[in-house]
Amino acid sequence: MEQSDKIVITGIGVVSGLGVGKDAFWENAIAGKTAITKKSEWDLEGIGTQYFGSCSFSMKNYFEKVSVPPPLRYSQLALLGCKLALDDADVSTENLAADRVGLIMNTNFGASDAVERYLGSLFRRGAAGVSPMLFTKTVNNCALGDTARMFNLKGPSSMLVGEDSVCYGLDLLRDKRADVMVCGGFDETRSIFVRPYAKQGHLLPVQSGLTLSESLTNIDDTGKIILGEASAFVVLERLEHAQQRGSTIYAEVAGAATRCDHVGNHLIFERTPDDLRSTMTDALRDGHCSYQEVGLVVGTSCLPWQIASYELPALREIWSDENILYTTIKGKIGETFGGSSVTSLAVGALSLTHQIVPGTGFSAQHFKESNHVVLPENASNYSLINDRSCAIVNTSHIGGNITSVVLRRL
Repeated sequence: MEQSDKIVITGIGVVSGLGVGKDAFWENAIAGKTAITKKSEWDLEGIGTQYFGSCSFSMKNYFEKVSVPPPLRYSQLALLGCKLALDDADVSTENLAADRVGLIMNTNFGASDAVERYLGSLFRRGAAGVSPMLFTKTVNNCALGDTARMFNLKGPSSMLVGEDSVCYGLDLLRDKRADVMVCGGFDETRSIFVRPYAKQGHLLPVQSGLTLSESLTNIDDTGKIILGEASAFVVLERLEHAQQRGSTIYAEVAGAATRCDHVGNHLIFERTPDDLRSTMTDALRDGHCSYQEVGLVVGTSCLPWQIASYELPALREIWSDENILYTTIKGKIGETFGGSSVTSLAVGALSLTHQIVPGTGFSAQHFKESNHVVLPENASNYSLINDRSCAIVNTSHIGGNITSVVLRRL
């Protein structure tokens, strides 16, 4: 591959319970901290106290002006995540052509809050009692429009539902349709989404007087999940363009692959090792990367049962004779749906940059014999394998899609 054809990450923005901004997020991640708390206050009855990866922020701390009426929370997550990534990359349409800077977003739940408010007003008060301003916020593209207008981004843009935005940005840059692509995802995890998981017994039970780690050692977590919310964005650009700007380069996005896991159509955490193995193999091929170059896998799993039953079997088959590190950020922030893929990508890129891998947040005793796969626990300073220049980041989406992205240290 020509040097000028390489695509690199030059900006990272994360909004999560581990911190707002790349630096706070990373410092807390490698320090072994967790954003998962016990939450009992919900907007709906029948949920009870649950583990949840809460995320809090104030737009006033980051924006001089907030439009009136202000954007709803799902759009605020998108705006803030994008701003943090643009600021980190020092990207502005004041110094770059606006039509060469694009924006790709992914969400799973999107504008559900606005839709619920709109329909509630319609049923209670009739059409005359519904605010036309609220109606404009009921489409997912509202967040895309809010963000593109705020930052004057006029390049290729799209709103995705349950897909990986980085794959689209990678293709657009490879085709030279843009110089810079801002790619990210977000979701506001509301009570209306939490309650079905609680009713169906898919949430990890909270045991009185026990910490999360202690609860995991006392119960079977099979079929369980911890929910959370987050927003994360990265700035992608062609290497030549980044070098001309004197940008900080975190990692090259060397390759990617997406497929539909044939059993992942209902529950995001039920998957097949064979489909994941095939997707990782395709991503390595796309990135012209051998499996011996990979030193880290950032996983899509949330709890130990899923890691052991889904990702470890796939990793053992590919790296049967090689040592490889595995970690997942979801053990510290929960499953964040639209925000999960780029949050995990940020972990992979920052791990390559700093040569440190954050722990999973779970004790090694939760896992069966891992053969040559090393799973960091809830501690910091796990050194990346020095002679390995690549990492793979895996993501699963509602509906069955799974994606693997290969990162390379430059």
